[in-house]
Amino acid sequence: MQKTTVTIEEVRSRIATDVRDIIHGFEQQHADIIRPDIVSIKVMEGYGEISGKETDVFILATYSHVRKTVRQAFNKRYNKPEDAPEDGTLLLEGFERLQRWYLVAEDKDAIARHIEDLSVKQLLTKADEYDKMAVGCALHADELRRYADTKQMAM
Repeated sequence: MQKTTVTIEEVRSRIATDVRDIIHGFEQQHADIIRPDIVSIKVMEGYGEISGKETDVFILATYSHVRKTVRQAFNKRYNKPEDAPEDGTLLLEGFERLQRWYLVAEDKDAIARHIEDLSVKQLLTKADEYDKMAVGCALHADELRRYADTKQMAM
């Protein structure tokens, strides 16, 4: 029997695809919230049982990687409207940037919650986060211009 060789990048890609598919499935089911820990467990359940001498080490390492991948997917999908799918599935109808889902802090974890289920306080907290990001981006742009001026004067 010939053994199939799979690269680390292929495995990472497969896990990332599984994470996206599970998150998308929750969205399609109109879940109230999407918890990263549940997404991680569902990904792990999709693979065979790990067995052998160092089972606990492999499970911990695998789960750690899956959680990291889930966190990255949540951040990309729910924190960056500019990265949203072009089909507009994440945008709230009638708005250009307002998303259907937002990451909010809850139970010491970031969870995705549908905008309709966010409290006024959560909505305003999220708006404040965007205001702070805008200030930071403007300051960053100013520093880039100042550096470019300094570089140009040195030529």
